[in-house]
Amino acid sequence: MGEDFKEYVRGIKFKYDQIKSIKCPAFGNELILFNKYGFNHIIWKKNERRSVAQQKRRFSLIVYAMNIIKSSTAFNTYRIVERPINNNKSVSIAHFWSLVGQIDNRKIIVIIRKTNNGPKHFLSVMNKEGKK
Repeated sequence: MGEDFKEYVRGIKFKYDQIKSIKCPAFGNELILFNKYGFNHIIWKKNERRSVAQQKRRFSLIVYAMNIIKSSTAFNTYRIVERPINNNKSVSIAHFWSLVGQIDNRKIIVIIRKTNNGPKHFLSVMNKEGKK
């Protein structure tokens, strides 16, 4: 990974950190945080770094994610995931919601997550080519 790309990521991170939070009508205008978890998920998937092309594509979608969060009045999907922690003595519960928007001929999907009793936060953004 070149120094130019590292500088690009630093610039994106600076802009990302300025977002802080966005009210989302789909959740009764609850604030959706833009924190380290969403930014890190754009760079990493599990323990593997995403390709430079994947990172750039997802970074370019952040502005659309912001608009989708601001304008969505309902979420598209919801799921809950329980994971054992502390040698199975307790459970971590993660809630995931998707918000969907259409930009040109692309379907943009935004993932919102809430872990245990924490706040809802932006986790991911991706696009799917729409049907013509």
